[in-house]
Amino acid sequence: MFSRVISSSSPLMMTAVRMRQPSQVVTSAASTRTIITSSSWLVDLQEALPSQQSPQTPQKQQIRSVHSERQVKRLFKNHPARQRAEQRKGVDRTPPPLDPPTFPPIANPQFLPNGWSPLPDPAALGLDELPKYPFHVARTGNKPNGAVGFLPVYSDFRLNGYKVTTRIKKISGDRDLFIKELRATLQLPEPKNKNPRYDAIRIRAGGTIEIKGNHVRSVKKWLAGLGF
Repeated sequence: MFSRVISSSSPLMMTAVRMRQPSQVVTSAASTRTIITSSSWLVDLQEALPSQQSPQTPQKQQIRSVHSERQVKRLFKNHPARQRAEQRKGVDRTPPPLDPPTFPPIANPQFLPNGWSPLPDPAALGLDELPKYPFHVARTGNKPNGAVGFLPVYSDFRLNGYKVTTRIKKISGDRDLFIKELRATLQLPEPKNKNPRYDAIRIRAGGTIEIKGNHVRSVKKWLAGLGF
């Protein structure tokens, strides 16, 4: 005996099958399919009937992976093979230096081992008073006998010392101009794509300016040289 399951709505179901003996058609009430039972010489329905379902080609899912800044530098920019090839070709990828700061320093400050520096004396510099800038950085207060406080520049170590940043607090006035002067002093250009995620300088909540890396000494020397 040979049995095969086909759809009852096919027009070729009764014409394509030729049988010497009468076949018995049993229809199931629970489903819409018809079961045909015949003798052994039943014509192969697979060759007589066309395939009702066309094979569907599986769609390839495109997987995109976004590399982090560190992975891009390690895999592409700072790859040893690429560096050797660029060295043989004489390629220099050092970024061009930024323009010097608009406001030059007025004094050469001296620091104590604890990081404190005195305010510059205008009379010793031949000035009537210290110059005014569009921005201002206030020193810390609450010192005994009215002593001058420290510059609000701190280093922050996170991830067990793996991530080091520098924070500058108590900034008022033109912050954009302050960041521009800070970039020129530390030679930290803006990213090409203007993405703040890859910028070395950013403004945190509360107006604190954060810089990637430990630049406490350089920032304090720059601020004290301006007269803050």
